Amino acid sequence: MKKPKRKASPFRRGFIKECEDYAHLYREDMGIAIHEPLPAYKLAENMNIELIRFEDFPLHQSEIGCLHNSISAATVRNKFGKPLILYNARHADARTESNIMHEIAHLILNHDTVAMSSATYGEASRHYDSQMELEAERLGSILQIPTLGLKTHLRQGKSKSEIALHFGASEKMVLFRYNTSGFLRQRLFLS
Repeated sequence: MKKPKRKASPFRRGFIKECEDYAHLYREDMGIAIHEPLPAYKLAENMNIELIRFEDFPLHQSEIGCLHNSISAATVRNKFGKPLILYNARHADARTESNIMHEIAHLILNHDTVAMSSATYGEASRHYDSQMELEAERLGSILQIPTLGLKTHLRQGKSKSEIALHFGASEKMVLFRYNTSGFLRQRLFLS
């Protein structure tokens, strides 16, 4: 019987290990254990990134409405080059956490920031580099829930909802991390 072919990874060789290393390094730098949560606002503060709700950014009310309807978060730079993460505060806390981690991941990976102007608000979510988005999605999720942190909680018999609550994540994010961390091959089961 032939072994089924493994699906090719969309990431360059070593990328996932690099993501795990970032999760460890930032936690170590901030004195946080790998199995403990690293809130996005604390990581942003540590990296000198300002977080701004759409409502608090100097825009016309119609432009803010357009942002709320089209994107969850975006990274821009001020005139001095300092990164600012604009985010949709109308989302649930767990989604906001994930959105901000995703934007932080773009910055860690030195991805280009979105150039924001009135003419592009409605299209900001449609013009992106799919590989950069995939990389930011994976790094952001690992920053939020590192594999060793997830493994620690699974071995303690914690449920998906308990792990989600602990890391300030959604259950969907916990399931995503479980499915993308190789635990199925290691026979660790998520309840």
